[in-house]
Amino acid sequence: MLNTTDIGELGKFLSDSGKDTLSRMQDGEEVFAVGEMLGSWRIEAFLGRGGSGEVYRVVHSLSGISAAAKVLIRSDEPSKRRFRNEIDFLIENRLPQFPRFFECGESNGRAYFILELLEPVEVPTDEKGIADFMLDV
Repeated sequence: MLNTTDIGELGKFLSDSGKDTLSRMQDGEEVFAVGEMLGSWRIEAFLGRGGSGEVYRVVHSLSGISAAAKVLIRSDEPSKRRFRNEIDFLIENRLPQFPRFFECGESNGRAYFILELLEPVEVPTDEKGIADFMLDV
């Protein structure tokens, strides 16, 4: 289980996350802009938005490693609990089937975590290709 003191009191960050987000989401405006920093990670692109978070393509300022950043944008308790559970899951399940977890923290009052960026793959459409693909999965 994740110990919040190990990552700079994530619970405090989560309690403040999401303020003024819903009005911004209605305008289609992302919480962070290209070029802003999440810790030592620079935002390169907005990738998408879900029910409680936004995902960005980021690059580490020193190593140049590309990754994905998930930012919590809601402040309700169920969203914060799911966010914590997702972090716990990624930390506890370091398997090749799941993206690698790199770190988590807070930036501008928003909780975030950084994980391996998974690029889309071409899914076959023919029966044999689909069968082979599913066996690989």
